[in-house]
Amino acid sequence: MTLLFPKNIISDRHTLTMASQDDLSAASLFNIKGWVAVVTGGGSGLGLVTAKALAANGVKVYVTGRRADKLKDAETQHPSGGSIIAVQMDVTDKESIQAGVDTIAKNEKFVNFLVNNAGVTSGKPSYFCLLPYGGEFC
Repeated sequence: MTLLFPKNIISDRHTLTMASQDDLSAASLFNIKGWVAVVTGGGSGLGLVTAKALAANGVKVYVTGRRADKLKDAETQHPSGGSIIAVQMDVTDKESIQAGVDTIAKNEKFVNFLVNNAGVTSGKPSYFCLLPYGGEFC
């Protein structure tokens, strides 16, 4: 393991190795190649753009959404080694979420991160105001 410390604090009692300049480059520090991600609402819009950017950087991306046709259109293999894989899932339905998790878990031991992008519209406000006299929808 390499610890990063300025040279002036290294004592003869501790052997620490300085990181090379290559280890401190943005390409090295922010390398996510080989990671696994889930992007909810990944079949279109910002979710799809996010999934494409991640796949272009070597990430295996599971995109979820309700519309199977949009999800299938999003599927791709990228030359960087990344990919986009469709999983139909409705984030408003607990059984659908469990089925999506089960599908991903069959192929992966872990997920490195989640981009929770799915939008839910119901015609009602999606926020809750905490007013001084108790909570009310506003």
